[in-house]
Amino acid sequence: IAFICEVLAPLHPEQVRRALPTLLSGPSVPSDQPNSEAPRNLQFELFLAAQLAHSGFSVTLQEPDIVFVHDTETMGVAAKRPISRAQIVRRVREAVDQLQTTGNIGLVALSLDRLLPDANPYVVAGSETALDDAAQTLLKKAFQPHAHSIHEAIRSTRITGLVVSMGLVGLVRVPWQTGHVTATLWLARDDDLPDESSLVRRIVL
Repeated sequence: IAFICEVLAPLHPEQVRRALPTLLSGPSVPSDQPNSEAPRNLQFELFLAAQLAHSGFSVTLQEPDIVFVHDTETMGVAAKRPISRAQIVRRVREAVDQLQTTGNIGLVALSLDRLLPDANPYVVAGSETALDDAAQTLLKKAFQPHAHSIHEAIRSTRITGLVVSMGLVGLVRVPWQTGHVTATLWLARDDDLPDESSLVRRIVL
């Protein structure tokens, strides 16, 4: 939330001010079972917007969820946070429909926070670097079983690529301290379309 406020508040002060009560009402651990998904859903959208803005893109907070300008091209991002594995492909298709409704090309963004095991929401690591590596490993492990189905769902659409994310809370052993980390994968389509693959690479770089 601090990163969201630091990056987005100077750019979109009124929207961030309105969002804060919702953001602050969410659970501290991403995989917790909350009374409402709205706080974490909104946090995912705004964190992704902050990442893009921090990387130098012009970002607006509008439908589909985020719009940013890359070179001279306006792109949309539809963000979804499925609460179970069974929901993943359906939520991807909803994101595709959302982008198509707004007439945007762009990215489908998925947060896989809720796929972390409920009984073990924390990761113990020896250093902050090890915590980052562990988060990246967990993200890839959560995404891989669904990768083919997700790519199939965006085939024959105007979707440029995927953003897959997972936020988690870790414990760093020396010294003992908590750490919040977000792992993100920026993925081009898997059907080797050169323009789409090139665009995603340019965004990441």
